[in-house]
Amino acid sequence: PDLVIHRCLRYLIRNQDGPHVHRVKGAKKLRKPEWLLTQPKKLEAVAEQTSTFERRADDATREVVAWLKCAFMADHIGEEFDGHISGVTNFGLFITIDDLMIDGLLHVSSLDRDYYQFNPQTLQLVGERSGFTFKIGDPLRVLLSRVSLEDRKIDFSPVKSSSKGRSRSSAGKSKRGKAKSSNSSRRKRSKS
Repeated sequence: PDLVIHRCLRYLIRNQDGPHVHRVKGAKKLRKPEWLLTQPKKLEAVAEQTSTFERRADDATREVVAWLKCAFMADHIGEEFDGHISGVTNFGLFITIDDLMIDGLLHVSSLDRDYYQFNPQTLQLVGERSGFTFKIGDPLRVLLSRVSLEDRKIDFSPVKSSSKGRSRSSAGKSKRGKAKSSNSSRRKRSKS
């Protein structure tokens, strides 16, 4: 679409004189080519067709890039990676691996023994019992568990020993945790 518009503008600038159009010295007038679309209906049809082709080419490029990422990651199944949460949905977390800039899904069913609720306002997954939250930007260590070349999907599972990326919300703190903090503050006061 841009090329058609640029050619039309070039033709108009080269062939018209007026107060707002200044032709470069020495630039010759162009003869009217067949492709120059002066009828709005023809221009609209060409613009629609070229936009469709451009979108199709963009989609094909994305598909190839996704397949290449999956093909690369297929050799690394079972390896651990450091990443960040790049998206949060009701069905899981999208993780971007830091060093490779490759995305994959960590399904909500693979998270720790808790039921996680999705908060669409804050884009967080919040554990009902633990109060742990997962939000965009949190670091997380993940294990590459599955790669599907056919579907062009990468699946991760959390590395169990890491609590990175999970923060306990104030609503989710246990009574035991509150008691500990009040006991430690009493000890500090009694020592001084």
